[in-house]
Amino acid sequence: MSDNPALLRVNKEYLAALRSLPLVERERLLEGNWAIKPVAGKVFRADWFKLLPPGPLSRAAEFGAVYLLQTPWTHSFINELVSFPDGAHDG
Repeated sequence: MSDNPALLRVNKEYLAALRSLPLVERERLLEGNWAIKPVAGKVFRADWFKLLPPGPLSRAAEFGAVYLLQTPWTHSFINELVSFPDGAHDG
């Protein structure tokens, strides 16, 4: 922030906002580290998710209480679920 002291005068909370960003964004915007990349274990936090055993999840899906995000891999994911336990990746 030493390169833009005027910004801190206008918005006193800007530095605190930068410090509260997730690691990759914080490194890029606060430290100028544009080489940083998200790595396994650094993007999502386990406490953001509620893990369920397969039984209740299957039951919830049967009642339409499971929602999937639209992603490039959603179709492949659904195909893997449907093919279980005879899918290519089922051990």
